[in-house]
Amino acid sequence: MPPRPLAGRRIVLTRAAGQSGALIAALEALGAETIHLPTIAIAPPAEFALLDRALRAIAAYQGYVFTSANAVRACFARARALGIRLAPAAGAWICAVGAATAVALGQEGWHATIVPVAAGSEGVVAALAPLPLAGLRVFFPRAAAGRELIPRELARRGARLDLVEAYRTVLPAESAERARTLFPAGAAAVAAVVFTSPSSARNLAALLGGDYRERLRGVALAAIGPATRAELDALGLPTAAEAGEASAAGLAAALAEHWNAGAA
Repeated sequence: MPPRPLAGRRIVLTRAAGQSGALIAALEALGAETIHLPTIAIAPPAEFALLDRALRAIAAYQGYVFTSANAVRACFARARALGIRLAPAAGAWICAVGAATAVALGQEGWHATIVPVAAGSEGVVAALAPLPLAGLRVFFPRAAAGRELIPRELARRGARLDLVEAYRTVLPAESAERARTLFPAGAAAVAAVVFTSPSSARNLAALLGGDYRERLRGVALAAIGPATRAELDALGLPTAAEAGEASAAGLAAALAEHWNAGAA
């Protein structure tokens, strides 16, 4: 592999503002020029009552599931606003969907005891499969709209799941004009777009409007994992690269491999 396989490539990042530092570093280390276009803004939940109740009873759980760093940040920010110090129950397991989420927990003094090898909800379900869950009380904070695979599987196995809205992802309207400028119809102005969640893909399509497929023609689309790839499929968009590991380094490597394969 060349030392800077992404040299000269302009790559658009779609994460919420302030959340792309590791991805920028990984891509630019390989020579890419990065462009930040937030397609997601993080907003508080519609109401705090359920989250507040769960946070006040945080030590009553035997298991904790965090499927994004946003969920971690939302919980601890709300706890600070309430004057609550969050500490897990002794002996409880703590599942983080991936490395970035585990790091976010570590920054708050929590240690993820389970970090799935496989990405996404499927990885979480597989990682929890060996554990006895019947009767266990499990805390699962997430976005207002999320996949139902984990809640459905935990409920099937008898867990007493507290599924709590910790935050909402909303469309940043201020990105619409810039999105349409970056992606003019029929003339790709960038080499690639990196998507780190299904909502980031869905929201870019919404920002671009009804002709989003034409505007993204010729652009390499990279997905962080299977759920994001499935969303691109649902939008009728081809995935050029998928991270083998759900991380900034995994995405950068997948894009480098995509162009190396094309040049072979």
